Amino acid sequence: MADVKVEEAAAGRNGDCVMAFLRENGIEEAVSLSMLSKCERLGSTSVEQRIRPNWLYLQEIGVAKRKLPSVVSRCPQLLALGLCQKLQPMVESLRGLGASRAEVVRTVVRFPAVLAHNVEEKLCPLLAFLQAAGVKADNLGKIIFLCPRLLSYSIEKKLAPAVDYLSSIGVGKGVEMGRVIGHCPHILGYSVERRLQQTVLFLEGIGIKKDDLKKVAVFHPDILCRDANRTLRPALEFLRAQSFKPDQIAAMVARFPSILIRSVTNSLRPKLEYLTREMGRQKEEVIDYPQYFGHNLQKIVVRHRTLSSQSISVSLDKMLSCNQKKFACTFCSRTLV
Repeated sequence: MADVKVEEAAAGRNGDCVMAFLRENGIEEAVSLSMLSKCERLGSTSVEQRIRPNWLYLQEIGVAKRKLPSVVSRCPQLLALGLCQKLQPMVESLRGLGASRAEVVRTVVRFPAVLAHNVEEKLCPLLAFLQAAGVKADNLGKIIFLCPRLLSYSIEKKLAPAVDYLSSIGVGKGVEMGRVIGHCPHILGYSVERRLQQTVLFLEGIGIKKDDLKKVAVFHPDILCRDANRTLRPALEFLRAQSFKPDQIAAMVARFPSILIRSVTNSLRPKLEYLTREMGRQKEEVIDYPQYFGHNLQKIVVRHRTLSSQSISVSLDKMLSCNQKKFACTFCSRTLV
């Protein structure tokens, strides 16, 4: 009984030392208590032997002093983990993937838990998995820095099922899968059943065919990550309200999938109104060139006025798809400012 009381007293004194250290370094008491609740071992960790060296190491690798309280409060384990066993090996491994000092710091600030993972148990298996899926070796670092959260996911329960599902809708393992993961690594973190599958069902409901669905996945993987009802449906309902037929909507989405993530208020409605009211064109023109909605409205206005002033009539594609230099050389007597 006496030994237990001695241990409790020692733990209490150590906890006070930890709280004092955190307070001295700009962390409020409420935040400190939350940190101790998230990471119970922090309260019994030696300030001088571990917490202070870890804090100084984070500063040493480039984390700004003003950002350190936020970093450690989001992942208090960083102050309790072994410096030589966890933090240093992960930093060195990230540098080995081609990251600059600044990139490592940005990654740590965005997702502090990246340093809490074990290199052999998490990073190495993840890199092997990504390569087997089709990611090129020289692209691995970019993916980790774009989405460091991948380290926290289970390969068997989260990442592999996502790759298998993408394969089931036509994405080939190898170059195509590598492209998908390279452009949108966070797609692997979404639930197959609750997100990816639901979005695919939504697209199929619009009338998107299998081949076009594969193109969406390969070239616009971010679309599959969107909540169908909250993000994609408003654009669909807007197009329906404009009396576009189902097959016309399907054709527009197949040609320009990003139409579904454009804001109705800030993009679709004002651009369609400008097309019909100011340009005097038929709304059906966007069926053949739905990319119209991807161009800045100011660009549309300037180019329309330039062509109108010279009584030139061209398709939306010819009017908008070329760069400014080619447009000026083709349609203007002088370069536009």
